[in-house]
Amino acid sequence: MAAPAAPIGGNWVAAAIRSWLRRRQGADGQTVRLDHRRIYILPTRSGLVFALVLLAMLAGSLNYGNNMGFALTFFLAAMAVTSLYACHRNLSGITVSLAGAPPVHAGEPLRAEFALTNDSPRTRYQIMLGREPRIAPRTDLAPGQTGFLGLSARTVRRGEARLPPLIISTRFPLGLFCAWAWIEPQRPVLVYPRLEDGTAQRLELSSQDSALADEGSSAAGDEFHGLRPYRPGEPPGRIAWKALARSGELMARDLRGGSGLVWLDWDRTAGTGEDRIARLTRLALDAEADGAEWGLRLPGGELGPDRGPSHLHRCLRALALLPG
Repeated sequence: MAAPAAPIGGNWVAAAIRSWLRRRQGADGQTVRLDHRRIYILPTRSGLVFALVLLAMLAGSLNYGNNMGFALTFFLAAMAVTSLYACHRNLSGITVSLAGAPPVHAGEPLRAEFALTNDSPRTRYQIMLGREPRIAPRTDLAPGQTGFLGLSARTVRRGEARLPPLIISTRFPLGLFCAWAWIEPQRPVLVYPRLEDGTAQRLELSSQDSALADEGSSAAGDEFHGLRPYRPGEPPGRIAWKALARSGELMARDLRGGSGLVWLDWDRTAGTGEDRIARLTRLALDAEADGAEWGLRLPGGELGPDRGPSHLHRCLRALALLPG
């Protein structure tokens, strides 16, 4: 499960509170253990109503001198104090770490998964991500168990980014108090460049590029030169099915005789700035989807021809980290 999308940033009041918490707690590492310095606790709305009821019961008992009223009032007050201790203890000692945050393209929601580990011999109940019980994902942690909770964050720009502050909370056992811990993940996450809208341009090869391919790597008519509009009567094997599923537009693979090698070249790509990066990102995905062997040339270096998820990730990462 994932918590609702959390904005990155906030107003000056939230920024001041985060600054005070950071000075009090220190910098967060890759793994954070929740101790008494990190856990804060306050009564919930139900807890405040419960306190008002206790005050009314105490006033009535004093007014009428009712010993049974005193006994009931003090019993309920003792139960509330015990609930305060149990709520704080339910959160103390849990270890929190970032389990993973797969890269997404700018503008898409990024989903990060956090691992919560219970090293104590007692079970932890109703551990939530966030403080709103109606919408916050929650989990119970048996002794020695690790549970996972997800956070969804909006992305705006490409490159390395930091996740918004994380709140781990609990209202166990009676819901009269809310204990929570504030964590600011330090591990950066990667955001790929946004995708160009519409159809990607045709990929072109120069004669010197053909010399980079292995001899005999492809037969005539096997070389991928990009995507073009589908012409009625073409064989189904030329349809770019993955591109169709992604964009909804019927495209065909442009296959020609040659080496079967494609270069995505920064200097030969139309557009400027972020538009050029978005176009190269679209071209890289299309080339990978159609099984071409391709490389990427960028200002200051190049990534040699290859194919596969790891090659695609390296190229998209290089595009994401280009200076603005």
